[in-house]
Amino acid sequence: MGHEVNQSTAAATARELMTQKDAIENKIKEFEQVLIAQGVGMHEPLVDSSGFPRADIDLMAVRTARARIIALRNDHKDIMSRIESALHELHAENKKNLST
Repeated sequence: MGHEVNQSTAAATARELMTQKDAIENKIKEFEQVLIAQGVGMHEPLVDSSGFPRADIDLMAVRTARARIIALRNDHKDIMSRIESALHELHAENKKNLST
């Protein structure tokens, strides 16, 4: 019975982390839509050929979206590592329960 509680806890942790991952991915998509609406991506210059800020885009929105995407990508990388660890723990517990 105690093993079932631990397994449920490990499974619940993995599910919660996956929910957080999905939320991060959705936020990244939202900010990517801001960039698409402005007609730029992550690497296009925000200045014209003369070195002045481009007048055809909302620079603040683009810079904010780019910064948030970078931060969210870092968060995504971290959460994926945590999911991997949680799944290893879950499978180790399952293997332990099967052998007992």
